[in-house]
Amino acid sequence: MKTYLPILMLCAAIHFGFAQTKPIEFLNPSFEDFSNKSKPPFNWYDCGFPGESPPDIQPNSAFEVTKEAWHGKSYLSLVVRDNNTWGMAKQVCLSFTICRYGKRS
Repeated sequence: MKTYLPILMLCAAIHFGFAQTKPIEFLNPSFEDFSNKSKPPFNWYDCGFPGESPPDIQPNSAFEVTKEAWHGKSYLSLVVRDNNTWGMAKQVCLSFTICRYGKRS
């Protein structure tokens, strides 16, 4: 029994120390914005490859895309290219810090 107690305490400390207590909330999670090409939706940012086009907001008649959004009125479209690049979008999260470099002054 004595050998199991430290292991049990270590497991509990790891579980409760790293457990996520609050869900991560995104701004504009359904990518709502006006249809546009080469422009990510509001509160989303292009993080794709340099020199390549940013994501598009669909449906957009410029690309002959007419599929309706599953939720809301618009959605994000990302492209995969034959030069081994692809579209990407990100959102800056200010509610927590994953890692911090340097010291605050």
